[in-house]
Amino acid sequence: MDNVPFITKMKNRPDGWVHFLKNYILEGVHMKQYKVIHPHQSNYPDPIVLAKGDIVHYGEEDTEFPNWIFCESIKSKKRGWVPKQILSTPNEELIAKVKEDYAAYELNVTPGMIVLKELELNEWSLVHTTEGEKGWVPNKVITPLEQ
Repeated sequence: MDNVPFITKMKNRPDGWVHFLKNYILEGVHMKQYKVIHPHQSNYPDPIVLAKGDIVHYGEEDTEFPNWIFCESIKSKKRGWVPKQILSTPNEELIAKVKEDYAAYELNVTPGMIVLKELELNEWSLVHTTEGEKGWVPNKVITPLEQ
């Protein structure tokens, strides 16, 4: 499911959060609620966005968060962290192919916010906010909400 149009529509609905939850429950996708316990500010306000089949320069692996590779898009020239799992093995020139769509959008979050976790990968989580935003936050800034 393409979340972008859905999220955009949801932001303008007075019942957006309830509609969002119902939509995902009806589709059989269970996302657990988490509470933000530490602030996180994105260091990349203009993130790298890649489509399946895009070609990137394969850079260094992150030392703090293993399996994140610093890449540069051949097409857009944007640079950013990309999960190793969605990249082909780089060739001798350190060129790799992207195996699936990906956006490195990081969310700015503050303590007390409630988010829904869609995916966890390499010590980061892809989450949705009550305002309809979707993006990545480090796992260390969220904790499961008692249900």
